[in-house]
Amino acid sequence: MRKNFTRNITLLLVLAFAAVFSFSPEASAKSGDQQLPSRLNGELGKRFAKLETRNFMVVHDSEPDEAARMASLLELLNSQFRDLFKKKGFELRKPSEELTWVSFEDLEDFENYAQKIDRVNLGGIKGYYSSRTNRVAVVKSSFDTSEIAKEDGDRFGSENSSIMAMAAEGDESLTKIQHEAAHQLAFNSGLQKRHVMYPLWYSEGLATYLENGYYNKDNEIRRKRLVELFKEGRLRRLDEFVTEVGVKGDNDEAKDLYAQAWGFFKFMMERKPELLKAYTARLYETEPGWRSEFSLYQELAQSAGSFEKLNAEWLDFVQELTSHK
Repeated sequence: MRKNFTRNITLLLVLAFAAVFSFSPEASAKSGDQQLPSRLNGELGKRFAKLETRNFMVVHDSEPDEAARMASLLELLNSQFRDLFKKKGFELRKPSEELTWVSFEDLEDFENYAQKIDRVNLGGIKGYYSSRTNRVAVVKSSFDTSEIAKEDGDRFGSENSSIMAMAAEGDESLTKIQHEAAHQLAFNSGLQKRHVMYPLWYSEGLATYLENGYYNKDNEIRRKRLVELFKEGRLRRLDEFVTEVGVKGDNDEAKDLYAQAWGFFKFMMERKPELLKAYTARLYETEPGWRSEFSLYQELAQSAGSFEKLNAEWLDFVQELTSHK
């Protein structure tokens, strides 16, 4: 009861801020032609329109006010994202292009788009960020910012490294928006570089760290699962975990991996921010393409100096989480 009350309050506060934010010069829709750029028009068809703000372009086949509500929320999340990481000392870049969200009314149209544009069968996922196209695609009904969806959705992680979607325990609309927005913002702010191979702990750890609120340091569902893994002796060895790049297996395995990714990113962000900044900068300069598990391990180990010490501090951190109230 307390958990649902807290989530309802969080959602209402964010939507209230988004409503106010939508009247600011930065978030208000730009006037002018609503016709799609030629490439998107060819991919989606004439029934889609666009709504542009300072940083985003929402491409949609729904009512304009719904697209405006989505765009306002995205502008708010962008502002919060940049504020959070700047306060941690990260040097952020400005996006080189508008950040595109494609919102579909119909699930079948969304799935056809995913297969045609990103060549992926999503298997029930209703929203994802593609680092290949630099777009987020969603089904509008599953991202309705006016209500909270029921819990326990059927989303799975993808083995396609360019497709980033939630493997989540809950199915809350705001959580999903914040998760996918975090992916897109990370790849357009200098934290991550498109086409570079990132370990799962970094990409999904960052997104899960932010999915429950960009100023919220806790994620109760992920934390409880991580603690359960720790107590049952099922936590992945850190030297193996940091080389994981995708989710291989069923939904339970995906949830386990994402819980550990959340925990390790939280540990790095809050206990090892200088190491996280150095590691982030190192990977940003890495050449695009595949890298071996050994390389993925070495990049973190060399940045840390002593992997053994890092591992010990990580386990102490998880132990602390077991007493969280």
